[in-house]
Amino acid sequence: MSAHFHDNVPSRGHAIYLACIIAPIVSGIFILLRAYARFFVTKKNYASDWVSYITLVWVICFSITLAPATWHGMGRHKWDIDSEMSSNMYFWILVSSEFYVLSLAGYKCALVLLYLQLFGVNRRFRYICYGVLFYTCGYLFCNLIVEVGGCQPIRKFWLPKTPGHCTNSVAQNIAFGAGHMTSDLAIAILPLPMVWRLRLRSTKEKWGLAAVLGSGIM
Repeated sequence: MSAHFHDNVPSRGHAIYLACIIAPIVSGIFILLRAYARFFVTKKNYASDWVSYITLVWVICFSITLAPATWHGMGRHKWDIDSEMSSNMYFWILVSSEFYVLSLAGYKCALVLLYLQLFGVNRRFRYICYGVLFYTCGYLFCNLIVEVGGCQPIRKFWLPKTPGHCTNSVAQNIAFGAGHMTSDLAIAILPLPMVWRLRLRSTKEKWGLAAVLGSGIM
């Protein structure tokens, strides 16, 4: 590409940095409201609640560790990033990716644990939930290990000229992307059969409850 084509191209790093601030605040508000209801209204916490509280910590850690990547070039076009900036950026991306995977695992597990809390009396449904939990935690654990151990030595991730080797990132992203999509789909449709068995006053109420529980796919 010609040099003039690259001129005056805005960076999107500020948008990523802003998201790192807003996302944990919004999540924190909902989790604090949930904690207030559990500690002061119902005076009882369930497994899904404790997992949600822990996950909020991971989300905050993810935002804190991703933000520095924007100071070192994340959000800019590659022709605006020198080798030193690139190394620092990929270092922080690697650190934040661990907290990202932990956050994903936490939120997905919290939803399935909520389903168990609501509909766990049905043995078949309970076993299906255990299967979804096993699948979700299994592939995310593999994701966690590959993220940190995908390059040998590990510094090759942010210093690409270091002697060593890395896993095929394209195949890795496709594999774990498929895991994300299939687990999201499973979690979204998991409660629907149980909702449809409830004795509610109208079909409209069933659709409304199904929409609320199925919104986890978002």
